[in-house]
Amino acid sequence: MGTLPLVLLPPEDVRQLSTLKRYEDALDALVCCWVGMLYVDGAAIPMGDAESAIWCPTSVVRPGTGNR
Repeated sequence: MGTLPLVLLPPEDVRQLSTLKRYEDALDALVCCWVGMLYVDGAAIPMGDAESAIWCPTSVVRPGTGNR
């Protein structure tokens, strides 16, 4: 499997938090992809209610806490 380069700015180069937005977006995309892959494999469980939920890896959800 290949790697993705993720070069972070040195702290002294971060003048505003908005500078970090692209890193936040990249991390969000990676997590969404990972959880999507878990969903396809049947290894994710919804946490939420009838109107909204987030999908979490079953490996980190305690029994009885899903589908609230």
